[in-house]
Amino acid sequence: MGDDNPLIRDSHPRVYILFSLSVFFLVAVAVSTIVFVNRQNAEDRRVHAAIEKELSVIRAQGQPLTAEDLARLHPDPPSDRDAAILLKPALALLSIPKGTTNVPFFGETGLPNSVPFTPEVMVQIQNLLDTNQTTLDSIPWDRLERAWVGAGLAHGFTNLTHTPGVTQLNKLLCLRALLRAEEHDPHGAMQSLLQALLSTDTCRGGLTIHYFVRLSGEDRACQTLERIVNRTQFADEDLAAVSKALTMTNMTGTKDMVIGERCLNLFFEDMLKSAAIERTAGVNSPFKRLSRMFQARLAYNDDSLLHYLDWNRQCLEALDLPLSNSVIVLRDIEKEAHPTPHFSIINVFRRDRVSISDLFLHGFPLTEQLLSEGTTVAKVRATITALAIERWRLAHHGQLPASLTDLVPRYLPTAPIDPFNGQLLCYKKLTAGYVVYSVGPDFTDDGGTPQLPNSKEAAHYDVVFTVDK
Repeated sequence: MGDDNPLIRDSHPRVYILFSLSVFFLVAVAVSTIVFVNRQNAEDRRVHAAIEKELSVIRAQGQPLTAEDLARLHPDPPSDRDAAILLKPALALLSIPKGTTNVPFFGETGLPNSVPFTPEVMVQIQNLLDTNQTTLDSIPWDRLERAWVGAGLAHGFTNLTHTPGVTQLNKLLCLRALLRAEEHDPHGAMQSLLQALLSTDTCRGGLTIHYFVRLSGEDRACQTLERIVNRTQFADEDLAAVSKALTMTNMTGTKDMVIGERCLNLFFEDMLKSAAIERTAGVNSPFKRLSRMFQARLAYNDDSLLHYLDWNRQCLEALDLPLSNSVIVLRDIEKEAHPTPHFSIINVFRRDRVSISDLFLHGFPLTEQLLSEGTTVAKVRATITALAIERWRLAHHGQLPASLTDLVPRYLPTAPIDPFNGQLLCYKKLTAGYVVYSVGPDFTDDGGTPQLPNSKEAAHYDVVFTVDK
């Protein structure tokens, strides 16, 4: 009887239609999900194979890929040669009081070549050195010559910043060299400078921070030499010894840093990938698996790692070029390497999203780092050349050489090359003295114009070593 009701009779087709549509929708969603997951798995396999191919090429080139690989290249020292252990008691006494703003290297003032320090600055320098005399006296210099600061890479990436106060020690020793020169003690000045270079040379454990400490330490030593060579006369053996102690003469640091950072990135990505695999392992439900894949890809994505490896390879190839060409190529790479981040549900499966690899890819301006390294290398080469000229002057009754090639091979093993243009360093005689210079990071010969101290202007300048006596 109920079926004779027209309302009930008319509702049956509607129910069937709604039910059929619901079933069709659920089936379509399930099929679409399965198809999407299968396609994504196929894409993952393709990208994973591409990653393995990239890694195989790196292994075939003999380059490191893990912390253990780096540890074989940069082993930790035995305990009797561990500079961190040898320096620890002395550096525990290190004290840099406030109010040293007028002291070179600790304040904001520049370091003039020839102008005498004011009495006030001399007093501040002496007070700072007196405060740390116990530190300087308690360092076992004879044992430090064969020691270095380890990186702990044999235990993985557990120690990424450890340098036991070496930078402050280097500054103090450069400061003492300046004071000895003011006191007309050239041998004492050079001995302090040799100790300053020895202190930073202990940072050769393979970490990026070690490289920066050495780079800044040698740059500071060159600044010190430029002043004290202008302030006093040195013996040939002292000039030769400190010239030999300057070691940052090759453009290898930025490339080594990129290789080391790649190992660190692969370490982090491997941890994230392992966590991602655990999230999806043993999940059979397509809907649950899709949800887990979404969660996992928030932390790790093979596409991002492949993108990073491609970027890394391009950068290393660029770093093998001459510096002027390398800068041009790196700038083009950096322009193309900045993806637009996406945060939607769909785009979490895409490569153009924020990831751990992106942090490495954009973590530091590689071009600027390369130019900074080139500037220090140019300064070291100009300094070594100037020391060779001073040795020539001692042997030739104060006369200057006609050209830099005259210094080869007795005072220099080879002619000094400007890292920025691949040509001989510039050498120009002045009314009193001379200047040796590199064209610098603007790749333009500005006639030996030095950079103004504390200048924030992007004016043209050269990397110079000037002797005005």
